[in-house]
Amino acid sequence: MARKVELGAGVAAGVLSIAALAMLLFAPLVPYCPQTAETPCAQVRYTALAQTGLDLAGWAYLLGMTALLLTGAAGAVIEARTGAPRAAVPLWIGAALALAGCAFGARAAGLVYLPAVLALCLATYASLLRRMRAWDPERTEAEAEAEAEAEAEAEAVSMPGPMDAAADPGTSSNRSG
Repeated sequence: MARKVELGAGVAAGVLSIAALAMLLFAPLVPYCPQTAETPCAQVRYTALAQTGLDLAGWAYLLGMTALLLTGAAGAVIEARTGAPRAAVPLWIGAALALAGCAFGARAAGLVYLPAVLALCLATYASLLRRMRAWDPERTEAEAEAEAEAEAEAEAVSMPGPMDAAADPGTSSNRSG
């Protein structure tokens, strides 16, 4: 079960990080006043961040956060699919640095990345939970084998679709008479 949580959270973190970057770049979030006079602004307008002339530090923050989140998400997906222990390294490093980057930019763009960071933290927790279960000294080999078999069966079982029913002449929907 932890492997499925890790996989789902990793995919969600990747999708949410791309969505956060797209929203920050293309959604009209930055307020500005079209007047140049010293009088109070009568009408506030909004523009996209990409149109404001973002400096190098802003671009580095946006692209760096997205890269960290995508690296962590890729590590989560690879570890969940293959079980490779080395895939956890980019997951854990990406989650830690993305959490720090989100906290650093909490008053600005960091909050937009918060859902992706939380999804990546959930994937990290699932990864750690799987490792803690594997290293449990009170767990017997029979319990470990039974859990591995149950997980393999759960991944192998698929929902029968309409093509499966048409291909199998023994199903009740295809029986005549």
